[in-house]
Amino acid sequence: MFSLAIDSSLRSSDLVALNVSDVMMGDIARERATIEQKKTKERVTFSMSDYTRVAVRDLVREEDKSFNDPLFASRKGLSTGKRITVNWYRKLVKQWISLARLDPVLYGSHSIRRTRVAHIYRKTGNLKVAQLLLGHKNIEMTANYLGIEEEQALGIAEQFEL
Repeated sequence: MFSLAIDSSLRSSDLVALNVSDVMMGDIARERATIEQKKTKERVTFSMSDYTRVAVRDLVREEDKSFNDPLFASRKGLSTGKRITVNWYRKLVKQWISLARLDPVLYGSHSIRRTRVAHIYRKTGNLKVAQLLLGHKNIEMTANYLGIEEEQALGIAEQFEL
């Protein structure tokens, strides 16, 4: 789940809403998946790393999931088809962050959403790519979301000495 959350950059509500059919094609995990975001109703496509694809495939096999089953079922949901809640996912994220010896006060599920996109932006400088990956409607929102304007201004200022 953690790996898929980073790879997909989905909001918590979209991640927990995934079905097996969203990420699997037969018994093979898709390289790319497209979903409609709950918040914006916009479609967004994400890619999955090889590691994530193997983890998703193994999860589906181990839990003997069917095509229309929730990808992430609650403990009770394994037999009833109930998915985990956004609140439960957020609690899991806090536990993972603690296990990574990071401060769970500073990081959360939204930090995970931003992780991959922020790294891609830092390497490419391409704000349009970040916008597409996050599924934002306008580029200003993406810039604010990633804190880019301030970061860029400071980076430029640090390059010049008087």
